[in-house]
Amino acid sequence: MKNINITRSLLPYGFVAFTGKQWANSQVDSYNQIQETINSFITAGFPVPEYLLNGSHNLFSCYSINQ
Repeated sequence: MKNINITRSLLPYGFVAFTGKQWANSQVDSYNQIQETINSFITAGFPVPEYLLNGSHNLFSCYSINQ
C-alpha cells in the first residue's frame, strides 16, 4: 500500500477569510508557520501533534472574526 502525503497550502498576503475580513501580514505569517510545521510532520511520515492541528484551527477562527 502506497502512502499519500497531502500537505497543507500556505496563505498569500492579503488573504480574505470567508467572513470578509482581510488578514494582516503578521497573521498570515503566524498561520503559515504552523502550516509549515504541520507539513514537516506529514512529509516525515510522523503523526501531527493535536496541539498543532488545534492551534491552526484556533488561529484561523480568531483571525477571521470581524470586529
